[in-house]
Amino acid sequence: MSEASFESIKFCENLNTSDFIKFISLRNHKSRGSDVEIRLMIKNEWEKIKRSSESGDLLDDSQKKVEVKSSIITPNRGSRVTLRGFRKWEKVDYYTIVIIDVSKFKEEPTFYIYKIEPNLITPENGFTPDNQSKKARAGNINISVGISFNIGDSTFKKWDKYREKKINF
Repeated sequence: MSEASFESIKFCENLNTSDFIKFISLRNHKSRGSDVEIRLMIKNEWEKIKRSSESGDLLDDSQKKVEVKSSIITPNRGSRVTLRGFRKWEKVDYYTIVIIDVSKFKEEPTFYIYKIEPNLITPENGFTPDNQSKKARAGNINISVGISFNIGDSTFKKWDKYREKKINF
């Protein structure tokens, strides 16, 4: 583990939830995702998986491989849930999706945490290829996919049955 990662873990570990949200809201998108992953690892006592293994991000307490995806809904106009980088070739047991809604600036954040099986990552469920042209995708079987939706829309409501209450954040 790099020294920067270790410092980030120590920092995230000592923040209450409200301060953690404030902290990550100021960071770039990639750093936010790493910070959410670290927070899940700490709060649930999960283990980090070696990044090069293509087997997810974390091992949960039952030794299942977990890939973490996150999105923050801000007060900015047009802010919506955007989750990218679902890779069908990765060997994961499930995805933990963390959506943090801070769109109502004066209210406490709302957390939506989901446990999604890999077989649900399909076009029928709203997943589309990530930001690549048809030409770039032609003949390439390793295309990552993603999904975008608004809080409260039909896609959001469809996923409600996968909300997870046993994962700490």
